[in-house]
Amino acid sequence: MKNGFISVALILAVPFVFLTGCGGTSPSPGFSVEKEKHTEGTLYLNHNNKNSLEHIIEKAAANSGWDITKFKSDRVIAERVDGDTTYSTTLKLFERDRCIEFENGSDTSDSDVSDLRDAIEDEAEKSSSNSH
Repeated sequence: MKNGFISVALILAVPFVFLTGCGGTSPSPGFSVEKEKHTEGTLYLNHNNKNSLEHIIEKAAANSGWDITKFKSDRVIAERVDGDTTYSTTLKLFERDRCIEFENGSDTSDSDVSDLRDAIEDEAEKSSSNSH
């Protein structure tokens, strides 16, 4: 009888443990679990800006000498020619998270695209302040 009681108790306790999970605390309000998914160097924009990321990138690129080619529904390729050198980066857009990941071409460094990053941040800030 004692073994039967222990078996029933275990059968009832095991699902309870799995359903409730660990005893840790939940993330604090404002903490984004999504940020952990993105690569280092991801550009995060203000959530108050309602313009699409693609629109912001296109305007910023036009103002900073970069050409934009739509690649996929969530990616664009940015290219700039400087003499005999071509710089390129693929920008992956995350509308929900309001961020952009940069994947530079093999001959392109972060410093080569810093002017594009700065232009995107400036354009996002400018269009965000215009929308209020």
